[in-house]
Amino acid sequence: MLARWTHDAPNRGNRKITASRPDTRQSRLYEGLFRQALKGKKHPKVLNLGMTPELRNLALRLGCQVVAVDMNFDMIMNLEHNITDHLSTDNIVVRSDWLLMDAFLKPNSFDIVSGDGVIAQLTPKDMPKLIQNVAALLKPGGHFISRVDVFLPKYPVKPFETLLEEYRRKKLSLMEFIISVLLYSPYRIRFYDTKVHLQKTSEFWGLCDELAKAGTITRAENKLIQKNRISLNHYLLPEKDFYRLMHRYFTDVPVKQVIPVWPTYVGRRKQ
Repeated sequence: MLARWTHDAPNRGNRKITASRPDTRQSRLYEGLFRQALKGKKHPKVLNLGMTPELRNLALRLGCQVVAVDMNFDMIMNLEHNITDHLSTDNIVVRSDWLLMDAFLKPNSFDIVSGDGVIAQLTPKDMPKLIQNVAALLKPGGHFISRVDVFLPKYPVKPFETLLEEYRRKKLSLMEFIISVLLYSPYRIRFYDTKVHLQKTSEFWGLCDELAKAGTITRAENKLIQKNRISLNHYLLPEKDFYRLMHRYFTDVPVKQVIPVWPTYVGRRKQ
């Protein structure tokens, strides 16, 4: 399905506020990266993997035509209402598998391909095809901009109690706390399978229930955490393997990270 949004789009409610959405820090970083990538471009085009309103609203505000691709019909309908100008002729929605984009989108067409934590939704077997599609759809010199879920082997591991205290003192956001517990605490052995690179995100919420019953975290803290509950698991390549894949098609662009445990990657497509 390839179509501009119409008045048939129902008001299905605003996007659920979750800890994983781009916060103020991340949104500012995205805007700076978009502006840099679009400098001097006329009639720029952006391909967004997923329905992330923050990225799509940013691109529309910067004068881009935006094509958003997602397979999940409910996600499309629920999040479209969060697009500031969802009736704009520059707002195009495609319901499709990311691995099939090369079948209906023209190669060398986009100045930016963006996403927010999208690569980890695919298995390691399918990741190369996605990155190949992204590179083929970008214009030479175009930019891939996305937060990426990767495992950072050298990132310091801290006791759960330390991470909880940092979260309570607002040194960590809720999302930083969740990622740190999943990957960079002694609980990693429970949640991250290093052989297949599977992060068992769906099991994290059970741990929080256990900790609440034991009094390690408060009921209020657990309630807030459970509001962000998702049933999906994710595949996280080790950092070295991730960059090896990206370097087939992209040259790295340095980024000053704002959330080190959930880094933002920018790559410029090789000529």
